[in-house]
Amino acid sequence: MSKVICIFGDSITWGAWDKELGGWVNRLRLYFDNQNQETEIYNCGVDGDYVGDVLKRFNVEAQARNPQIIVLAIGINDSPHSSNPNGTNLKELKTQYLELIKKAKRFTQKIIILGPTNVDDNNEKGYKNESIETVSGIIQKLAEKQKLTFIDLFGILSIDEFEDGLHPNSKGHQKIFEKVNEALKELSVDF
Repeated sequence: MSKVICIFGDSITWGAWDKELGGWVNRLRLYFDNQNQETEIYNCGVDGDYVGDVLKRFNVEAQARNPQIIVLAIGINDSPHSSNPNGTNLKELKTQYLELIKKAKRFTQKIIILGPTNVDDNNEKGYKNESIETVSGIIQKLAEKQKLTFIDLFGILSIDEFEDGLHPNSKGHQKIFEKVNEALKELSVDF
């Protein structure tokens, strides 16, 4: 019987700008395929999604797949940027993320939460590291309070690991893959 991992997130989760292997989630799927492990990886990343968007679609997508592990990689779009100059209200962000965690716990206790990545502050979309770091801190505190695995991705990408100042290139996606893969091993290979 296959083991199922569902990964919910945004364009970085979806794999944007990894022209070699299609993103860190696809790298994870290829890793499990090459290990001959019967593990199904479902990429539930949608370009442009906010925490509230994942919250709305979560139940339907999780019920269709019945995951043993859930990875939440969402939050960067909730920080202020040109399409959303004020960002998501921080109190609302906490409430939505906590609700997302509660929904995930109905499926499994094995939940990994990724903090948002840093950016090049000169990106064309107006994302700024200072705002992203605030969002990351909120998400990290929620994960810790819920006793869940948190992967801090803020600051792991260097300037040469961005394609457009916002999305990681292939080298950046490889770094994220390595962090997530290590956390999955620690969480439980046997899940």
